[in-house]
Amino acid sequence: MDFASEHVSLDQQFGDLVLGQRLGGGGGFSSGFWEAGVRIANTELDRDVLYQNLEGASVDTAQIAFGSQMWGVGPTVGAGLTAVLTPGVTLSGSGSASALYADFDLSRSDTYVDTSAGTTGIRQVSLGTRQIVPVFDASLELSTQLGPVRASLGYTVSAWLGGARSIATAGGDDVDGTTAPYTINSDDLITHGVYARAGIALDAIGE
Repeated sequence: MDFASEHVSLDQQFGDLVLGQRLGGGGGFSSGFWEAGVRIANTELDRDVLYQNLEGASVDTAQIAFGSQMWGVGPTVGAGLTAVLTPGVTLSGSGSASALYADFDLSRSDTYVDTSAGTTGIRQVSLGTRQIVPVFDASLELSTQLGPVRASLGYTVSAWLGGARSIATAGGDDVDGTTAPYTINSDDLITHGVYARAGIALDAIGE
């Protein structure tokens, strides 16, 4: 029986240097904003795949380690709006789009074991490429005032289209121990999550 397992780790950081303007609201909207600037970003994606008890393949066990490191810089624009639902309760939404000129440093390490032949084969490949990476971010946040404390609950989602690359065999077969040419595949990074935060204004501390 064929068996496969995979472990994935993602480390992602970015920083935005932006200029913008806050806009006064009307018709139920308390405020809005727009901004434009530059984003600098780094992502590191590591994938380890283990194949065992392979049937019909040229090897019994294959362990493949993929690495993708990206540094990118490019323009970013964003906007947001806050609506007053009831006195003290607001709903805020924001979104941004970026286009990063990214430099990728890619690696792949293959280890193949053929138990019947008593052999172990190892291949290591390193490649580099440069590509444009579109990035889209959006968030939605519900906030309320609890005395001096402003409490918020929100949801955020981020999509990095082609934010990682992986070195793949031309035939797409990771468990073939024979020599094969390599290609570079594009991998999208989509993350999302729920968050909670609380804050207090400095002028409320002394009251």
